[in-house]
Amino acid sequence: MAKYVEFDGSVIGIENKNFKIIDSSKNVKKVAQHYQSLIKRFDTEDDDSIKQLVGNSPMLTEEIANTIADIADLSAKEKAGLQDQSFSDQYNIFNDFLIKFLGIQMPSLDDDSDEDEDDSEVETDPKSPDEN
Repeated sequence: MAKYVEFDGSVIGIENKNFKIIDSSKNVKKVAQHYQSLIKRFDTEDDDSIKQLVGNSPMLTEEIANTIADIADLSAKEKAGLQDQSFSDQYNIFNDFLIKFLGIQMPSLDDDSDEDEDDSEVETDPKSPDEN
């Protein structure tokens, strides 16, 4: 059965247009090529994960915008307009392409998962008062 990525065009600055993009062979190939390009360009030489993330942000924003423009068949003007739209919305659309077309997923941009991990570490503190 066909899979679709659907989104309201207003999310990427294109009013009165909805997108419903099917998992055609052509679109799956495009998503795979853009993902491979992103992976090849991702600089992992810095040991500091924050510096690594910040250093890769310009490339990441560019590659995600290029992917959306390519898959959604945007005009040059519409593609240029992506620069003024929410990156997190674009990231979510890109992630939907990856999930539905390739079965892979990018990490979340939210900090919620980190907070949950910190809470679980506090609950299992080995220095609990029960020890004597």
